[in-house]
Amino acid sequence: LSHGEAVAIGLLVESYLAVQLGYLHASSFERIKNIMRAYAIPLDLPSNISLLALIECMKGDKKSKNGRPRFVLLNEIGSSLSFLEAYCDHVEDSLLQNALEWMKDDLCCH
Repeated sequence: LSHGEAVAIGLLVESYLAVQLGYLHASSFERIKNIMRAYAIPLDLPSNISLLALIECMKGDKKSKNGRPRFVLLNEIGSSLSFLEAYCDHVEDSLLQNALEWMKDDLCCH
């Protein structure tokens, strides 16, 4: 993946998480997704990448804290939530797993 492709996929997964957490309206999420598709941004992951490998990579991201990935969560397009003056936060492991499964099954294959 190029850096830009990884950023685009990450943006959509973070937006998906924000919808699941009730921060972002589903219509805004659909708008973000449609814009990515309109610009034909590649959203396919190589089939040999496991979800566990993705999570391990996320632990090394600059937003991670204490070995736990953190995510920028939108409350509207162009506006992220602040968590104790940080613009990213942890999510429950089950939510992250669900979002990554959505990414592999729905986002990348359609």
